[in-house]
Amino acid sequence: MPEGWEVVELTEAPAIEKIVTLKNGDEKRLFLKPFVLKPQHDDQPKFSVSNPGKVKAGSDLKELLEDQNSNISHTSEEMSAVLARLKQLLLSLPDPTESK
Repeated sequence: MPEGWEVVELTEAPAIEKIVTLKNGDEKRLFLKPFVLKPQHDDQPKFSVSNPGKVKAGSDLKELLEDQNSNISHTSEEMSAVLARLKQLLLSLPDPTESK
């Protein structure tokens, strides 16, 4: 977990609910609650820009921000891939409405 951030349940979004049938015929109900990464709220600012090993001596703010923007884009792409894999997992589960 990055320093200064916390994982918080997204209470205004509904949980994803799915009933799955196991090979032995048992049915299980799955609940997936959505969570978000939020900055912590207190008197001490904890948000920091870290760029270990990438900022050269003499780098200016523009270079630093461009690098951070690149890092954010890369992280966003990685998160999209993870979400796509989760969607594939949910779609691979048996349809609970289908009869045996």
